[in-house]
Amino acid sequence: MKKKKTILLIVVALLFITIVIGGITAYFTKTTETLNNVFTIGSINIVLNEPAWNAANATNLVPGDQVDKDPTVTNTGSNPAYVFVKVTIPNYSNTDLFSLDGIDTTAWQLISETTSNNVCTHVYAYATGNTVAKLTALNPAAAVTLFNDVTLTSNETVAQAASDAGNTTITVTAYAVQTNNVADDANISSQADVYALFSNS
Repeated sequence: MKKKKTILLIVVALLFITIVIGGITAYFTKTTETLNNVFTIGSINIVLNEPAWNAANATNLVPGDQVDKDPTVTNTGSNPAYVFVKVTIPNYSNTDLFSLDGIDTTAWQLISETTSNNVCTHVYAYATGNTVAKLTALNPAAAVTLFNDVTLTSNETVAQAASDAGNTTITVTAYAVQTNNVADDANISSQADVYALFSNS
């Protein structure tokens, strides 16, 4: 009888120890620190100005006169950009009223030229060749000039026609697009395709 009590006490003690140990059992755990990844979005931005332009020099012109006009594109964004410049010039009898002088043809490529309603539109790409791969990136803070001056045509008939029509204005517009990932687009295979990315261009 005493032996049975002893065995019973031992069993009860073992059960109690098992319960206590089971109740305090824990697992190793670890949580890492949270990573906060901050992304900055770059920008594409350009400014077009003409440092040498003086409107007073563009009055009372006669055929053959030359006027300083130097459209210069400056990349003011944080990313490199491909640059295009569109120039519209009055045109009569298939002759532009002004010639664009001093274009560096190793740096600029004429990618389109169309005439409509007595205006000729010239589009230039800043590039060393005619492929997308040869578009030249204009880096942040860099600047490039398309031409240095313009000369009024020596064709007196064209000059008079433009004057009579009151159509003697040259307009210049610059465009820029990001350089990264553009050439990877399957729909883009030429500089004209890149320029076509601009709506209403």
